[in-house]
Amino acid sequence: MFDPRNHTAGPAELAGRVIAITGAGSGLGRAVALACARHQASVIVVGRNAPALEAVHAEIAAAGQPEASIALLDLEKAVARDYEALAHAVLERYGRLDGLLHNAGLLGTLTPIDHYDVPTWCRVLHVNLTAAFVLTQVLLPALKKSADASLVFTASSVGRRGRAYWGAYAVSKFAVEGLAQVLAAELENVSHVRVNTLNPGRARTAMRRQAYPAEDLESLPPPDSLTGPYIALLGPASRGVTGQAFDAQRPLALEELPHLPAARAAHRERVPAIGGLPAAGLAALDRELRPAVEGSAADALQLRRAELPSHPHAEFARERVNRALQMQRQLAVRGHELEAPIRTRHRTHRDEAPT
Repeated sequence: MFDPRNHTAGPAELAGRVIAITGAGSGLGRAVALACARHQASVIVVGRNAPALEAVHAEIAAAGQPEASIALLDLEKAVARDYEALAHAVLERYGRLDGLLHNAGLLGTLTPIDHYDVPTWCRVLHVNLTAAFVLTQVLLPALKKSADASLVFTASSVGRRGRAYWGAYAVSKFAVEGLAQVLAAELENVSHVRVNTLNPGRARTAMRRQAYPAEDLESLPPPDSLTGPYIALLGPASRGVTGQAFDAQRPLALEELPHLPAARAAHRERVPAIGGLPAAGLAALDRELRPAVEGSAADALQLRRAELPSHPHAEFARERVNRALQMQRQLAVRGHELEAPIRTRHRTHRDEAPT
């Protein structure tokens, strides 16, 4: 059985191929774009951050690899003509498209469904699902012109088995799996386009830090160490394989997952004295705590209103603590503390760490 983790790519594995990658300005998208270029693909780096895309383009050019192209596209704001312009440019310059990796995505907030902000929900579903659908639709004519095309959607463990508090992100990833299966069934035997999903797993990325603020990011694999399975799926090694869901890393067992008590201890070590933080420190603290506070509220329970500084800029942190405490009361079951149902859930659900 084909497993992209077991494939060793040759130096010219992607020679002659044209591959488009969304979210190519940073993180995994950037790493995969550079890896595809190293394996001699002509890469189209797609994203909304022009300086970041230009930096990727410059790095590819400096290495003497096939010339890359930049496609500025903000998936949150793009309208039909923006997608159509990109599709037209691809066909005009290359005449076809051999690979498309949907890597761009939004995490949103880690929040119980009954507290989820509706505009945020819509943004996450739009970027992670609808934009991927529209971009696929407009690029399908170019993909169908290839003799061996590969369409890869970025997946997540929380989009294969639901997990509390992952909200719109998890729902969008479930939907992406469904979209990939539908496309695979429609395109099989009538085209040379294969469709698969790939869950990258834990990686040293900004999204991972947002999801797990207390985790030691340096302990995770860097994005450029995970590009092998992407090359395998985007290249000829996966020819004939379609409608499958793959993992770039071995899925983690329960005992390997980050646990709340350890995360709280790590946070206390990093931020020992909340009361003395200046405004800039409070902003940084808010960015770190927001997923936990708006999600399970476990880390926020380490704070108390009295511990927050009486500073105008502390109001946002105070409001989040109040929300967390309110969430604890609402989520308490039969008099148990909030962590009781969380511990029960961890004991009964074995699943890999979400990306």
